[in-house]
Amino acid sequence: MRCLFSRLPRTACHPETMSDPISTPPSTPETPDMSHLRVLIAEDNEINQLVVEAFLLDCGTQVTFVDNGARLVEAVKSTQYDLILCDIRMPVMGGIEASTKIREFNPDIPIWAFTANVMQDDVRAYREAGFTNVISKPVERLKLFEQLAGYSQPRS
Repeated sequence: MRCLFSRLPRTACHPETMSDPISTPPSTPETPDMSHLRVLIAEDNEINQLVVEAFLLDCGTQVTFVDNGARLVEAVKSTQYDLILCDIRMPVMGGIEASTKIREFNPDIPIWAFTANVMQDDVRAYREAGFTNVISKPVERLKLFEQLAGYSQPRS
């Protein structure tokens, strides 16, 4: 019994040092309004699609999905988007090849690498291939919103 008490955090033994959970509401960051954004997401994993879609729909974003790089290139040719989130490893055509092809006809669209491979050399390769940003998977809601902060106001 003595070992148990010696391992408890000090606040467990001294309730006066704990904050009152009723009077201290949890801090929930405000969900940004991004209803003006059209985001194209190239992602072949359905779970990743569901997660990022839920986050983006929370802030009103218009979301379109494709499941490989070839479809990504075709979608960018046929429709105007404000931002692309692009997985690196996809069937048919990978993200790096797709980004390179997109840059040939649309050099200005922001393309973010959306990947679990975020080692320094990987990130350097993505930038060299024309990616403007890298967001790591698994994606975290708050980090995604922080990254999107520059897009929170409609562009004129």
